[in-house]
Amino acid sequence: MNSTLGFALAVAAGVLNGSFALPMKRTTKWAWENTWLMWTLSALLILPWATAFATVPHLWDVYFPRQY
Repeated sequence: MNSTLGFALAVAAGVLNGSFALPMKRTTKWAWENTWLMWTLSALLILPWATAFATVPHLWDVYFPRQY
């Protein structure tokens, strides 16, 4: 991985970490726990897997190697 991609991923992580509270202005009927849960699912589960699939070739072979 080159340094530009690493820097971009670090900036994206910082933006996600700092922006979890932004939707709270639009979701006033939700409790803050619900907003936190949606941020947690997207920032800690969905986006890391999407990033891994986008940056690691043959990701399934890393986790489940083929037996010959």
